[in-house]
Amino acid sequence: AALVVYGVLQTALTALWANQPVLRSWSSTTAAVLTLINAFVFCLISYLEHSRSRTPSTILIVYLLISTICDIVRVRSVWLVAPDSPLARLFTASVVFKFLVLVLEAGEKAQYLPVQTAERRPEETSSIINRGVFYWLNRLMFRGSRHVIFPNELYELKLGMTADQLGDVYLRHWRRACKTGKHAALRSMIQTLRWPLLAPIFPRVCLLALTICKPILLQELLTYLSAPSDTTSKNIGYGLIGAHALVYIGSAVATGFYWYKQYQFLTMVRGCLVPAIGWRTTNLNVQAVGDPKAGVTLMSTDVERITEGLRPLHDFWASILQLGIALYLLQ
Repeated sequence: AALVVYGVLQTALTALWANQPVLRSWSSTTAAVLTLINAFVFCLISYLEHSRSRTPSTILIVYLLISTICDIVRVRSVWLVAPDSPLARLFTASVVFKFLVLVLEAGEKAQYLPVQTAERRPEETSSIINRGVFYWLNRLMFRGSRHVIFPNELYELKLGMTADQLGDVYLRHWRRACKTGKHAALRSMIQTLRWPLLAPIFPRVCLLALTICKPILLQELLTYLSAPSDTTSKNIGYGLIGAHALVYIGSAVATGFYWYKQYQFLTMVRGCLVPAIGWRTTNLNVQAVGDPKAGVTLMSTDVERITEGLRPLHDFWASILQLGIALYLLQ
């Protein structure tokens, strides 16, 4: 119902954009028509996401959040160009209603699931905003501050991350890789965990871009502060404040998402190696092995060493890329 009302507002807004003599242009009219089409696409995506997914729609939440922030700036511009006009009032109402749709879309569905499922796996019902600030961990942190937490009180892993699910898939790839050449363990690991391996790349690239923006913003801020007051504008100062807020808040969120995806990958690596080592150990000839207990060391110390070695995997290529960008800027 909220999306239908939002579509009606966008329909009226498109008509006003086309008839506004001051702000009418090819780009503004096209943008209004595309926004109207988006309103109908939202209805379809929202229905599919809410009927087939336990988590709120990530696509809608991300789009609505970014577009709402951008539209707030546009509202100010519209009121400056066409003050107290029907277009300015209706555009403001559409932005307010878009924010309402964002709040409704971010609502979680734990209350519609069985109590045991929602309690044991709150991560599966959390929205991207909830996961971005790790709000779903607050209940566990509060419980841990009051008394000792036992293993059976911890949240269960997401589906697809357990050793029972990963071990068989990894062993199947490993048997096939052993017949084709060397580095069977590495190649089978990449085949099994290709998407978890690629998942941290996007938040790491965002973090890299925001890190590069920090010294540029600092230089712009120093230039603005050192300029005479009669040659500068307050709007530039407000823009610098907003840019710093976006960069530092974005850096915190990107860092959280990066390590969230990175530790998911490391957990799944452990979930692949431990059952594979256990299966291999139980199928070895005890008389042909010098130390039958070596498999226990592989399951504990060596697997931990492998995961710790993979922890800075994405930081390594990001550091090389950052060094290359720094050398390019210095030239």
